[in-house]
Amino acid sequence: MERLKAELVATKARYDALIRIQPEAVCRWLPDTTLTFINADYAKICGMNPVSLVGRKWIELVPENDEREKVLGLVTSRGSQSQVISYEHRLLGRDGNTTSLRWTTYPIKGNQGRVTEFHSTGVRLTQEARIARDLRESEQRFFDLADIAPVGVYMLDDTSPIYVNQRFAEMHGYTPKELLKKDTLKDLTHPDDLAKSARRHRRRLLAGPGFEENFCFRALTKTGEIMYLERYSKVTTYGGRPIIVGIAIDVTQQKNDEAELLDYRNHLERRVKEKTLELRKSNSQLREDVKRRKKIEKDLEIQSKHLQELNTTLKVMLEQRDNDKKEFEERILLNVKNMVLPHLRLLKKTRLDPTQQMLAYTTEANLGEIIAPFMTSISRFGFTPTETLIISLIKQGNTSKQIAQALSVCRDAVSRHRYNIRRKLGLNKRVSNLQSYLNALQ
Repeated sequence: MERLKAELVATKARYDALIRIQPEAVCRWLPDTTLTFINADYAKICGMNPVSLVGRKWIELVPENDEREKVLGLVTSRGSQSQVISYEHRLLGRDGNTTSLRWTTYPIKGNQGRVTEFHSTGVRLTQEARIARDLRESEQRFFDLADIAPVGVYMLDDTSPIYVNQRFAEMHGYTPKELLKKDTLKDLTHPDDLAKSARRHRRRLLAGPGFEENFCFRALTKTGEIMYLERYSKVTTYGGRPIIVGIAIDVTQQKNDEAELLDYRNHLERRVKEKTLELRKSNSQLREDVKRRKKIEKDLEIQSKHLQELNTTLKVMLEQRDNDKKEFEERILLNVKNMVLPHLRLLKKTRLDPTQQMLAYTTEANLGEIIAPFMTSISRFGFTPTETLIISLIKQGNTSKQIAQALSVCRDAVSRHRYNIRRKLGLNKRVSNLQSYLNALQ
């Protein structure tokens, strides 16, 4: 038993001696990052005495920025799960300089299987290593960003994909792993656009790194459906070889909308042409209607003028007729008064028996009735036929007695007629000779 203990102590001493001369930084630390052991290289990096470092927390030697919080969160979360972890962080020296190291940490378990301590080995990162690390990180950031991008992202070695994101695979109905086995030109391009896409692909490769272009073409899905993709690509280098990186956007809905809009536009243009033809026909018909209307108006104007001429002629004829009528009436009236009535008056003055005298008076009275319609000046007073006859006899100078004998009526009847005649003429209140007044009216 003592021999085993001695061998254990010797083995531990050889282990510590080996660790101390290691060219890498080595340390052991508790779960709260308190250092329990450091080798010479660790102390040299920190520029401090190894004895003064033991008992300090190594997290305090990490620069105070997001790096300290990141490393602390990593080692406390994964270290508690008894996992071997790798990470990078810098150590801050006494002179203010920092050294970047790549750390590998192993958990050490106690008797009850719980992690009681950690053993860490740190390897200095050379300039090349840092560049490689930065490249890996940059590449990883690219892939992380591409994985959450809402557009398709791809990397092509010639026509073979070396990376596609989930969105690009979903566009074509594949998984990313399935697409890595496909030829993007032959398997994902519509046959009608294949030759054009092949020429475009060769042009990109011949142009070399830095060449950019965007284009739209018809692509195929796994089920054979056609979709329109708009791609933005650029030639770059990866692993020393030219590759094509780019993004793809599904513009199928946009193309369908454009096609629908174009159809609607063509429909509107057809409708406009149809309406234009209809308007032309309507305008032509309207012009014809206007011509016909003007012709009708002209005909009506000619007819109106003709009617006016006819009216003028008729008016002249009516005036002439009225003049002729008036002249005829005057001639009749003049002939009766000058050629008939004087002879009747002479006849009445001769020796006539009562019968002949009565016939003479009756003839004179009848002539009075004949010429009465031509005596327009007294017709407006509304005399009765008997009053008109008596007026004619009065104007001839006959007395009431003579009129009564001529009409075979009593003298009082003639007096009543004379009274009505004076009343209608407005002479009842005036002293005026009735015979003179009647002759003056004519």
